[in-house]
Amino acid sequence: MKDLIDIMIERQEIFEYKIKELEALLKKFPRNEIVCCMNCRKTKWYIKSDKGYEYLKKSERNLAIKLAQKKYIEEVIKTLKNEVLAIKAYVDKHNAENLSKLLDDSKAYAKLIKDELISEAPIGEIWENSEYEKNLRYEESLRFKTAAGHMVRSKSEVLIASALYQNGIPYRYENKMEFGRDTVYPDFTILQPLTGELVIWEHFGLMDDPDYVEKMLWKLRLYESNGYVLGENLIMTFESREFPLSIESIEGIIKSNFGTRGHRK
Repeated sequence: MKDLIDIMIERQEIFEYKIKELEALLKKFPRNEIVCCMNCRKTKWYIKSDKGYEYLKKSERNLAIKLAQKKYIEEVIKTLKNEVLAIKAYVDKHNAENLSKLLDDSKAYAKLIKDELISEAPIGEIWENSEYEKNLRYEESLRFKTAAGHMVRSKSEVLIASALYQNGIPYRYENKMEFGRDTVYPDFTILQPLTGELVIWEHFGLMDDPDYVEKMLWKLRLYESNGYVLGENLIMTFESREFPLSIESIEGIIKSNFGTRGHRK
């Protein structure tokens, strides 16, 4: 059973990932700030800039909506950052008090702990092994086992998952992600080991099917409109009957995007 500190650390990590997602999303919004005022029971909108306040006409409602959304996201980010600071302060105080007590109680015991037990799991490993909301649809199609023992839906996904695992790259399979009203389950959500950034890897294995290609294009637009850019924090691989996915191409993608991490024990 997880203790309170473990739960708080996991919560901190979730908040930090969410902050990064929201900060990436903010880049898609206009730079100005909206101010709403009541005048004779009527609401008036103004744009605040370096030059002062500029009246926003009702015909510019779409701009007002975007700026209001931006303001809301900024407030959410501010709240999440305050939560992270509070959690860090509590965890640091808790750890300092426990360590001090341990050293006072027994120097020999403290040495054993230092030498043998005090090796915290890497953040990526904690994130990878934490519970997350998965895709529960069509569970019967989860027929292929990866090197890590997870079940996936295709042989190509086995190759990708196993290569990620063998190279020590932390990932989640079909982790639920929400973008406004849209919910998707990317094939692989990866925690970039060097930066802590989330990277999405989608594999499209039915490129001979026009309807499937349309869905692929929809996903690409959705990701890019929410801060995931192909070639930066978004990876896409493709295959058709004539051109199957190869392990060589997978290894090349892993090396170019994540470097050489070393194999797991």
